[in-house]
Amino acid sequence: NARSICNKVDELNAQLVVKECDIVGLTETWLQGDQGWELNMQGYSIFRKDRQKGRGGGVALLFKEEINAISRRDIRLDAVESVWVELQNSQGLKTLVGVVYRPP
Repeated sequence: NARSICNKVDELNAQLVVKECDIVGLTETWLQGDQGWELNMQGYSIFRKDRQKGRGGGVALLFKEEINAISRRDIRLDAVESVWVELQNSQGLKTLVGVVYRPP
C-alpha cells in the first residue's frame, strides 16, 4: 500500500534495482490522468487503473519489459479497484496476474 507513489518513486526505483523484481503490484497509488510519467521506471512496463472519483486509491502492476504481458481490460470486478494482465511464456503457457484493492 503505497499511499501515494508520487513521493516514493526514488525508493521504488532503488528497490527494483536491488531486488531485481520481475513483477511488482502496487495499491493506493493515488495517480490520476497523465501522472504516468512519474512511474516511468527504466526497463519496466506499467499497467494501471486509477480511481475515477475522489482522492486516493488506484492500483498498478509493473513488469520487466522482456516479459510478454497483455492487459486484460475485459476482467472487471465491481466494488474493488483492480488491474489484470495475462502473461505468456515461450511454450505458450498463460498465467493471469492481478492486483486488487478493496477500499474501506
